[in-house]
Amino acid sequence: MLKPFVHWCQDYTPEAYNGDTGMKPAIFLALSIGFNVGAQSVTVPLILEGNAPIVEVLVRHGDHARTARFLVDTGGGALMIGSNVMSDLAVPPAGPEIKEGGDLLVPLRNLTCDIGGLQLDLKDVRIFGTPGRVRIMARNLVEGMVPASILRKYRVILNYPSRLFTLATSKSQPRGIQLDTPIAATSGFPRIEVEISGKKYGFLLDTGASFTMVSQSVLDGWTEQHPEWSTARGSTGFANMFGGAMENAGLMLRVPEMKIGKFSQRDAAVVSRPPGTFEKWMSSMMSAPIIGALAGNVLRDFRVEIDYPHGATYLERSQESRDTDLISVGLVLSIAENGDPIVTGMSSRAAEIVKHLVHTNDRLIAVGGRKVNGEPLAVIAGLLSGKEDTSVTLTILRGDEQVNLTLPAKRLL
Repeated sequence: MLKPFVHWCQDYTPEAYNGDTGMKPAIFLALSIGFNVGAQSVTVPLILEGNAPIVEVLVRHGDHARTARFLVDTGGGALMIGSNVMSDLAVPPAGPEIKEGGDLLVPLRNLTCDIGGLQLDLKDVRIFGTPGRVRIMARNLVEGMVPASILRKYRVILNYPSRLFTLATSKSQPRGIQLDTPIAATSGFPRIEVEISGKKYGFLLDTGASFTMVSQSVLDGWTEQHPEWSTARGSTGFANMFGGAMENAGLMLRVPEMKIGKFSQRDAAVVSRPPGTFEKWMSSMMSAPIIGALAGNVLRDFRVEIDYPHGATYLERSQESRDTDLISVGLVLSIAENGDPIVTGMSSRAAEIVKHLVHTNDRLIAVGGRKVNGEPLAVIAGLLSGKEDTSVTLTILRGDEQVNLTLPAKRLL
């Protein structure tokens, strides 16, 4: 993988990183931005899709202009845009193609971008296009990302409850409870500490991830010490970020209490990642070791203000939400080349009728009568969820046979 460019991979394994398996690594490259000299701050609407924060970015090339949805990601590298943006802007390749983990990348140049009228500084920023992919990930409807390498230049505010995003170069009085947040010198990744069961752990503050992730090794220790903590196998709901073997086997666990500064976050859910993902690979890009990534399913309750220049985060909590996505039919899905969602697994706590009637490799055609071809995983996870003990209607293609199923939504964790 291209280490200088890559966002930390949510489907990373040490073996895949070292090239020892055929596993396809996810590439999370992103937009590098600066600021308009005349502007000191800008606030724009924040779109929340499956716990992931998204903003609209105006991208220009020559006489062509196009608005695209970008993920706001506090772990990132360089600008990457999808194939439709490349086509609409008539952006030619600026160098030879690069093959990375099965994905085709082409270097680009001479683009300009702005958010809400704030022009973004792309000087010395590496830019890549993905000629084979319209969206840069299966999880969300996004065609680009704004990562840490740019966000670190600003005071950044993600007001999840109010759905507002602010970038500021001016100084103002911060709001909320302050947490020390050392910023990694090279990557720009922010690190915070979270106390769980009386012990403090380092986490990447990761707005780009929809679900909090923790090393399998650490989860094994927690489950051994606390067998009463609720668990399930199979990464479902908004923890279903790409599908496949890793998410089929993913361990989900509900932590009774996380202490984040002075805040007590009750019943936070986490999902496993293979040993070494955080302790070795990600820790090498942080200011100090980490065991996981604190993500959108926790951050969505907060106004998160990151003061990158001073290494501090300020939190205000205005709500305590529940994981409604985890009251669900309980399927683990991936997205086929033609846009069809494919069943790769299911939660160990899905209803028995779901386990009996739904098969691996079934193609999901519709949920509740809504066609789902081309929809991102976060949207489909929302459609599969419902109130406990209610039913969800699925249309499935199994071989050449179309099957209609009415299945119960169940609390999975």
